[in-house]
Amino acid sequence: EQDPFMGYRGRPHAAASTGIDVIEHNEDGFRDDRSLRDLARIEPRKTILCVGESSTYGLAAGRNTDTYPAVLERELRAVSSNQDWLVYNAGLPGYRTHEVVSLLNLRLLKVRPDYVVAMDLRNDFFAMRHLDEELDFNQYILPLAQRSRTMLNEVLMQSSLFAFVASRWRMAFGDDLGGVVPAPGGVDPTPRGLRLYENGLAMMELLTSSAGASLIFVDQPVDESRLKAGEASGLNAYRTALSHFCTARRIPLLEAHALMDWNGLEPQDDVHLGTLGYARLAKLLAPQILRIDALRAPHRPALTQ
Repeated sequence: EQDPFMGYRGRPHAAASTGIDVIEHNEDGFRDDRSLRDLARIEPRKTILCVGESSTYGLAAGRNTDTYPAVLERELRAVSSNQDWLVYNAGLPGYRTHEVVSLLNLRLLKVRPDYVVAMDLRNDFFAMRHLDEELDFNQYILPLAQRSRTMLNEVLMQSSLFAFVASRWRMAFGDDLGGVVPAPGGVDPTPRGLRLYENGLAMMELLTSSAGASLIFVDQPVDESRLKAGEASGLNAYRTALSHFCTARRIPLLEAHALMDWNGLEPQDDVHLGTLGYARLAKLLAPQILRIDALRAPHRPALTQ
């Protein structure tokens, strides 16, 4: 449904079956069986907010309990023998760092998490590879979000056919705020696209730190054999930028791409890993998070209450 700050958000209590997934949203519009209110009432807790796009949301996972955040919670509890771990799935399909920054600031950090685990690499690259010094927000925020919340717009927001048509229309005629039509999409990142990506990472760091939480990034696993010619090198330019950012800021970057075992997986595409793939991802991340937690200083107070 429409959201004027993030473009769109998940509809509360939405439910759908796609033939692959049985999707159920909670009262906040997230694919987690608990609400944010439930989370705030649980004590003691060691909370991880997982943010990102459809791989975090869990497209092609099956059920809510098969998404990587849900498996990660079970894995952390089993390996550490600590039942205080809570991993909340706040991923939303199509989100990029830009939307995640607003999501954290306006909706999520109020629950005072211990950690924010972010995985956004692929969407950022594909969204921002068209940006140059003239182009602003083409293909970045759904323009319907800024329109009146009419029944027609609500229906269109939920239509995959409309989304398909709109994405083609926008590349032909443009919806940039300055009226600029984008150049044909290349595979190399633009300098401005990389700058905006790095700025988004910096804003995430500032927000999580101000809330007393620790930020962790995931080096998103992508099956590069499914990408078009040249796209892997463009994507890896963003991967390198993320690595340099984390190194410079001393932010943990969890290894996943280099360690992912693709054998036997039946991913829907290059990033939607399927039930087994999401389980493997969670099992890769859990021991790395536990090592980080063992070295973490006591929970820092938020700068503002």
